[in-house]
Amino acid sequence: MGKKILLVDDEPLLRMDIKDVLENNGYEIIGEACDGFEAVEMCKKHKPDLVIMDIEMPILDGIKAGKIICKENLAGGVLLLTSFEDKEYIEKAKSIGAYGYLVKTASEKSLIPTIEMCLNKVNEFERMKKDLEKVNSKLDD
Repeated sequence: MGKKILLVDDEPLLRMDIKDVLENNGYEIIGEACDGFEAVEMCKKHKPDLVIMDIEMPILDGIKAGKIICKENLAGGVLLLTSFEDKEYIEKAKSIGAYGYLVKTASEKSLIPTIEMCLNKVNEFERMKKDLEKVNSKLDD
């Protein structure tokens, strides 16, 4: 696997649990953040393949941070991992371009497949970007 993942949650114990699960499944955790502002800064520095982020956090929440990360192309994709099941939050997640939305009560059995699907989308979009660059280059010539 070897994809770079940034974990963002204001609950250190939850981050530690998720980190252990992901590392035991072969993922590389490139960093951890406790709020959205720190997540944006770490994305600028490390350009992770995937950001797994809580919604409700201090300073800058996960929706606002995710919007910045997606808009500025600071990471391959964003997966929101949250305790909110409200349709309102799901719609907000869709509107910012999040690749996934998973409720925190999810087990490892659902976390890993969801991450794999998100990373697959990251790869698809990277291929499409490269194809578009080739087409644009040919059109310019």
